[in-house]
Amino acid sequence: MWLVALYQFPMADDFCRIVEARSAAGSIWFRPISLTVHTYLTWSGRWTTFLVHFLVLGNLDTLKYYPFALLMLAALQLLAIVGFFRYVLELSLASSWLAGTIFYAVLVTAMRSTIENLYWFTGAVEYQFTFTTALALFTWVRLAPDKPLSNALLCLATIAVCGQHELAAISVLGITACLWAVNRASGQANRRYLLFTAASAAGLAMTVLARGNFVRAGEAHASLASVILAGNELEKSLRYFASDPRVILSAFLWTQFVLDFKRKTIIDLSPALQRLVPFLTIGLFLLIAVVPPASVGMQVNRATGLALTILLWGTTLSIFVFRFQLAACAAPGLRTVATVALACSLISSTNVQQARAALSVSPRLWRQRMVTRLSAKGPDVLLPPVQSPSTLLNAPGVWAAEPNSWLNICVANFMNVRSVVPMAAGPCDAGCAVKAPSEVPCK
Repeated sequence: MWLVALYQFPMADDFCRIVEARSAAGSIWFRPISLTVHTYLTWSGRWTTFLVHFLVLGNLDTLKYYPFALLMLAALQLLAIVGFFRYVLELSLASSWLAGTIFYAVLVTAMRSTIENLYWFTGAVEYQFTFTTALALFTWVRLAPDKPLSNALLCLATIAVCGQHELAAISVLGITACLWAVNRASGQANRRYLLFTAASAAGLAMTVLARGNFVRAGEAHASLASVILAGNELEKSLRYFASDPRVILSAFLWTQFVLDFKRKTIIDLSPALQRLVPFLTIGLFLLIAVVPPASVGMQVNRATGLALTILLWGTTLSIFVFRFQLAACAAPGLRTVATVALACSLISSTNVQQARAALSVSPRLWRQRMVTRLSAKGPDVLLPPVQSPSTLLNAPGVWAAEPNSWLNICVANFMNVRSVVPMAAGPCDAGCAVKAPSEVPCK
């Protein structure tokens, strides 16, 4: 699945971020900051996300190095998962890598839209990277000493994580507030979690109350139909996740595996924390799965992917904290059976089969063809349809028929031409490739 990233090129909003960063004045460090401030005031309060967009896409030769940006995000996510297993659940280093790799493999093979969750830099930073940074934040909270300097740095990190997305801010605030409430109810010191809760609230306010959000609100499409759509998407997601063999088998294997960890960790010390895990899992899953489609009135595959990530992670934690009550689920030989069954399920998954199909095409030849595609000269460029060897591959270009579409304009500016439109597939006369877009008689 990681090798498929080598075939990928910018898509959708990536072109807009690249063009904005490329056309802005100033140094490579000043440009991302000034563009983020402008975006914060005119379009979105997700300031951390846009800062990463402009910082990376604005200083990268995306026709050459775009895959490495995707691989960096993937590697950071895997490291955050392994780090959480190692330092929060306190598994051994070898066990952390094994459990983390299996978890990640299940995640990337079970996703229904990897092209939006893994292979699109803008979308991956906006959703999956929020999971990565949140895991890193909670691991840092576990490791950092309770001292003024470390607490101050953690507060700044909390505000930055909350600045990635409103849903991330609500999630971090909900988790820290629940941890504070549980600690206070148990009579333990709670000032530190209260401090982090306050920082989360400040980060949420900074993200939600941004001036740009009110500008963008005029383009919202929330309605009763959007709510119905969100309900339908939730029902489909639950049915898909509940019946996915990879999810079921990985949970069963983890149950066999986790019984070996007899030593109690910080999570095991409070019964209230144990009950909190499934409660937060369900709440955050519903929040992330329902709110985006209900807000925009359309399917949001990135939100569905993040909801799956939260559900898998919450299931993993729930099995861990209730592992002492699951001894009856273990039996000699079941671990081997579950391992073989899960391996077969992973290898036979649709995503893996599509990845194998993609790898049958030379990445060098594919990249040469797509670079040529994005280097065409105008003034008016027609991009012919491309048959990708796999549904996981993004054939860069445009989808709207009108040259004044926002996406077409971004791609045209990226290519330094006047206009770009797709050449429709199907019957077309021989003059299609040379006529202006308005004269193309394609059906």
